[in-house]
Amino acid sequence: MLGDLAAVEADLAESGHPLADVPVYAVDRRVAARLSTLETPAPLMAVFPELAPPPLGALVGSAGNDLSSATGPVVYADRLADPGNLGTLVRAAAAFAAAALVASPGSVDLFSPKVVRAGMGAVFELPLYHDLPLAAVVAELGATRVYGLVAHGGRPLADVVDEHGAAWAAAEPGGAAGAAPAVAGAASAAPAVLVVGAERAGLSDEALDVVTDLVTIPLPVAGVSGAAGGAVESLNAGVAGAIALYELSRRRDRAALPKE
Repeated sequence: MLGDLAAVEADLAESGHPLADVPVYAVDRRVAARLSTLETPAPLMAVFPELAPPPLGALVGSAGNDLSSATGPVVYADRLADPGNLGTLVRAAAAFAAAALVASPGSVDLFSPKVVRAGMGAVFELPLYHDLPLAAVVAELGATRVYGLVAHGGRPLADVVDEHGAAWAAAEPGGAAGAAPAVAGAASAAPAVLVVGAERAGLSDEALDVVTDLVTIPLPVAGVSGAAGGAVESLNAGVAGAIALYELSRRRDRAALPKE
């Protein structure tokens, strides 16, 4: 850290902060500049061991096997090379209670400095997995629904969420008599998987081979200027993933309300 070491240690001890027992070292600006990747180093820096997530199979039972379930899906980042987009996606996954986030081979390192900064601490809030093919993730989870976000040509996301959510609710105790589960093998409680690809490249061929449902976030057909086709053709991965996760969270919140 840069600054008054004694004052910081005293403040931590007095506040009973969880970091009160962590060793604190004062460094000069030259050393801080070597430690930091920023042009202007922050006054406080910390070093943590890289977090080891539980086995993927441990997520089975902790999340629902439908987009509308009480806990969110596993988010799969398909070849996201932009650290800002991946960090934003990690942050959105943590904010909207995703079960985990998995980065495909070819994605930027989940713990690279730019991803960690863009995630604003979210890397500590949910399990993160590196370099796993989507087919292996789906097989280990036993997932029966794999939703792939595409800019065009998929079914509207809200329609898919509402359709599967209504069918799932009907299959639970107190639901409509004789209704079938929304997903085959619902009793397995395997989480759904939401696949988010890069804006320009879209989903990879490997991901498309595994995806069961293509979903799209519909955009207005005309922009502010009134130009046909809209002013914006697509959304970047971070924004699209955040919107999708919000929509799923909204359905889960509605499902959690007391039934009349």
